[in-house]
Amino acid sequence: MPFSIHGIAVGSGVVIGQAVVDNNTHQPIEHYYIHPEDAHQEWQLLLHARDKLVTELSFAIKGLVDKSEISGILEMQLMLIGEDDSLMQMSKQWIQNHNYNAQWALVATLDEVVRQFNEIEDDYLRERKEDVKQVVNKMLHYLQPDHLFTSQSAGFTTPDLKESNPHMELILVAQDLLSTDIYQCRKNGFNGFVTDLGGHHSHTAIIARSMGIPAVIATHNASSLIHEGDIIIVDSLQGVVLVNPDERTIQFYRQKILHLKLAENNLQWLCSAPSITADGRKIELLANIERPEDAQNILALGAQGIGLFRSEFLFLGRGNSLPSEDEQYQAYSQVCHIVGGLPVTIRTVDVGADKILEHSHSYQSTGSYLGLRAIRWSLAEPEIFLSQLRAILRASILGNVRLLIPMLSDPEEAVKVLQLLDLAKKQLEQRQVPYGSLLVGAMVEVPSLAISIHHFIDMFDFFSIGTNDLTQYTLAIDRQDEQVAHLYNSAHPAVIQLIHQTIKTVHKNHKWVTLCGEIAGEALWTKFLLSLGLRSFSMQERRILPIKQLIRETNTLTLEPWSTQVLASRAPIELIKRGPN
Repeated sequence: MPFSIHGIAVGSGVVIGQAVVDNNTHQPIEHYYIHPEDAHQEWQLLLHARDKLVTELSFAIKGLVDKSEISGILEMQLMLIGEDDSLMQMSKQWIQNHNYNAQWALVATLDEVVRQFNEIEDDYLRERKEDVKQVVNKMLHYLQPDHLFTSQSAGFTTPDLKESNPHMELILVAQDLLSTDIYQCRKNGFNGFVTDLGGHHSHTAIIARSMGIPAVIATHNASSLIHEGDIIIVDSLQGVVLVNPDERTIQFYRQKILHLKLAENNLQWLCSAPSITADGRKIELLANIERPEDAQNILALGAQGIGLFRSEFLFLGRGNSLPSEDEQYQAYSQVCHIVGGLPVTIRTVDVGADKILEHSHSYQSTGSYLGLRAIRWSLAEPEIFLSQLRAILRASILGNVRLLIPMLSDPEEAVKVLQLLDLAKKQLEQRQVPYGSLLVGAMVEVPSLAISIHHFIDMFDFFSIGTNDLTQYTLAIDRQDEQVAHLYNSAHPAVIQLIHQTIKTVHKNHKWVTLCGEIAGEALWTKFLLSLGLRSFSMQERRILPIKQLIRETNTLTLEPWSTQVLASRAPIELIKRGPN
């Protein structure tokens, strides 16, 4: 009987294939007390599982052709059980101090670490707890009796289904997937995957987007509803999984796959084509990156620079240590060398006062989005902030560097930031360390800044609209809370008005504004954003060519009547979907 399952669309495209249901994630966890004299034996079991995971991660990293964001994820997980060692030491304490068995100790450690990660206010960073979860889940798998003293990988392999029907694609269905497993997907013959768990910013989503593999995540129960060998269609454009569809539906999707492949091939010539509208307006297309290595890919896709470099990745997962000024300088310099003279926009660290930065003298965050995060945290830790500012200033001599300040809400905060920037320059001068000039921008993601932007306009060279947080703060919605996440709506009239007024005010004062939120890379929004006067977009690299195609097809001179209707509407999303007449 055909049926459909809905979830979050990630990755790219559509795939039709046979389901392979992976049950590794449904592993029973034993909870029991041990005798104190058995503590050493339990610790040895943990060490053995750790060593096997280190071997697996190291092998996977070496097998990567290039150093993409996938390698960054694997390296971070390797660090969690190698250089950092805090996971192991915390687990050891549960064994020695509470007489927990090895599996129970790992689960207790995971619960504690997840609580600490939940205190991070930044969406992307908070979901880095997936690193810890995946490391612990893999070790728990190795602690199962069948794997304790074998060299067999806990990963999955291509089953006999492929041999019985070599022309049928294979699609992995699981409760959740580890980073190493996703990396092995294509290598082992899988051409798509479906998971019960995951989120927009989870590693599952990141790697799917990076690999361009069709995937639907956060389906809640796909792994229990889909059976081994079922024919399924994974539509990562609509976020739907069709189970045992009829022949007519299969033929429809086969045609859709052909059209998608033709469309993708037809976009390649755009890599070297100018980003310009049909009426001759130049549009800047920039890329968002997390790690220096990510900059390698953007040039091949014709990006005109980096609109958002999330520098917090240099601070994440380091235990009690933070990156030094020199370490940060090397990372920023690497990006400048890769992109040459193209702009590099470095956002100062956007992280809350959590255990990763536990040596911080600032008060601990409550976990609220309204707490100590981003520039608030930086101003509460001026020495750390000054170190980052000096590193960015030093790197600015190597290229076109722009400094971006997140979560500003009050003009006095901006004054303090600029004062510290001047102090960082003086400190470098006293050390006789050269630095270059840079442009300074403010992120528009708090409604108070958007409403009173005229008080900020003279202090900054440019502005960058972060629509993800701007939407969340404007609507008073925690988009991680499943009970209210359905109310999160970037097309809400209030959000649209704030975007419109920001663009209008910035341009009126002869400065420029870019937009780096998720909607920058969504084709649905492109023409409307152009109609508002936006001339600079920053997005995930794989979205650059499709967005460029839309830009080149658009005549902005014809958009004003439609744009006026959208701005005046109580339900703007319907008019945005309909598009200009």
